[in-house]
Amino acid sequence: MGGLITKHWEVLDDNGNKVAIQLCHSVVTGHRAVLINGVEVYSQTRFLDDGSFIQLNIANINKEATIRINISNFEFQYTLTIGGEVVKDMVSEIKEYKVEDIRISIPTYEIQQQGEKRFVNYKVYLSCDGKTYILLKRYNDFYDLDTKVRSAFANNHLLENLPPLPSWHFTWFIDHFDPEFIRERKEKLEIYIRSLLLVPKVPQLPDFIAFLKPEQPSSE
Repeated sequence: MGGLITKHWEVLDDNGNKVAIQLCHSVVTGHRAVLINGVEVYSQTRFLDDGSFIQLNIANINKEATIRINISNFEFQYTLTIGGEVVKDMVSEIKEYKVEDIRISIPTYEIQQQGEKRFVNYKVYLSCDGKTYILLKRYNDFYDLDTKVRSAFANNHLLENLPPLPSWHFTWFIDHFDPEFIRERKEKLEIYIRSLLLVPKVPQLPDFIAFLKPEQPSSE
């Protein structure tokens, strides 16, 4: 399961002095930080779009410096180029989060109305790196995620390890706003997303990362 990835590079500036560059990327929260000689020069939390760039301004290096982030075969790849030349990284560290480091729960929900339509928003609590985020998700969001994950694993032996999504019901058979129905579905969705997190390679899927994309820490 993915966690906190740290990349290290060391280059010489135009005066011959060593410059240490470090990238820290949490594949769970999407937060990325860059430090140059131990000083943070870049910090952002965002969904990782394949092929994204981080432009760097390095003192005493009169060349364009860029860190490029790509996704290949469910894995993240990081490339530092200075003046168009690739810099070899010194060390790659991957901190695997333990179960207690990542917590996902769905303790509650809210019913919203837009015009004549009503729907249930399940409150997904994501706790990681000392912060807690609240994501509002409808059942359709879980359904779409499940479809995309199964498509990504279509020819992979891990397909059989994917947990089953709570079944969909026609509204004329079951009242989707019945408190007991919502409570039961909420509990099953929590089990589903927790189980999905534990399947190898799933946390690295762009669609899974997008599903758990945090907007901002909870104030609750």
